[in-house]
Amino acid sequence: MLKRTSKSIAFLAVFSCMTIVFALILLKKRVYFFLIGKKFTSHEAHEIATQWGKSLFKAIPGWKIKFKGLENLAKAPKPSIYIANHESATDILAIYLLDFQFRWLAKKEIFAFPLIGKAMKMSGYIPIKREDKKSRQDAIKKCELSLENKVSVLFFPEGTRSSLGYPKKFKLGAFKLSKEKNYPIVPIALKGAGGLLKKSSLSPSKATVKISVLPAIYPHNYSSLETYTQAAHDMICDEHKKL
Repeated sequence: MLKRTSKSIAFLAVFSCMTIVFALILLKKRVYFFLIGKKFTSHEAHEIATQWGKSLFKAIPGWKIKFKGLENLAKAPKPSIYIANHESATDILAIYLLDFQFRWLAKKEIFAFPLIGKAMKMSGYIPIKREDKKSRQDAIKKCELSLENKVSVLFFPEGTRSSLGYPKKFKLGAFKLSKEKNYPIVPIALKGAGGLLKKSSLSPSKATVKISVLPAIYPHNYSSLETYTQAAHDMICDEHKKL
């Protein structure tokens, strides 16, 4: 128990220090852009958020990551709708390590966190309150705007993290957007993130995350929204078993 408490305190210290350092970097860069008369955009903020995520992941002893399918990331149309299964709060850190521009849908409550919430807003990330219909509609509109501006979006279509050991059923939102606006879906399979930081715990464990980017799929190849969604789910489930 004492060891777990010590690890939790150490993790919080590292997390807090990293967050403060990168918040200052974000502020410094924003001021610099202002002074040279250049607009500071969500692209610059996302790049700093990516560096924060990568630095935090690498700072935790015992956290490792393995990649597969990076050629599919390189070949993915820009913009695309990325989807990933959801195991842990650390999933987004693993995806940051892929190092590409995207805007992701996150729980509205996270945007209220000091420093983190402000940085997420500056990065163009999209708040959503899942049980609120209007919030979901607003989130989809913001996704549409991001895609129109040639910036990819990331969904966790399970809605909430899975503790089943395999991906849960996918919600239709990302696939409906893909079909209506004719953007491809790029599936990402994640495995092992749940071992990094257990649910309701701040005590990190040694674990390896495996992340596989799958080939893009296109809405015109599927007769219905349901078959399209199921195809993506099956792709991720099959890859999840192999990882």
